[in-house]
Amino acid sequence: MTAGKRVVAVVKSPEAYAGVSRAFSLLADERSLPQISGTVFLKPNIVVSAPYAVSPAEFTDPALVAAVISCLYERGASRVLVGERPAWGGLCR
Repeated sequence: MTAGKRVVAVVKSPEAYAGVSRAFSLLADERSLPQISGTVFLKPNIVVSAPYAVSPAEFTDPALVAAVISCLYERGASRVLVGERPAWGGLCR
């Protein structure tokens, strides 16, 4: 990938795996997907506001996370770690 150039793949799909796989393929075609090997860390979004009743949690669909994990393994990752530090409580003023 060229320094400063950012490429994004936007795919609409009714099935998570098909959409993620297509996005990975588009990025690979543009040579914007780096070679995947070794351990990959994946950070989905989990946000819970306080109090929960005011605004419910926002999070990445687990089916999407599973699809990304599968595609990472298919493209050479030897291990995929999923981690998150959710924004629990702690109001900013």
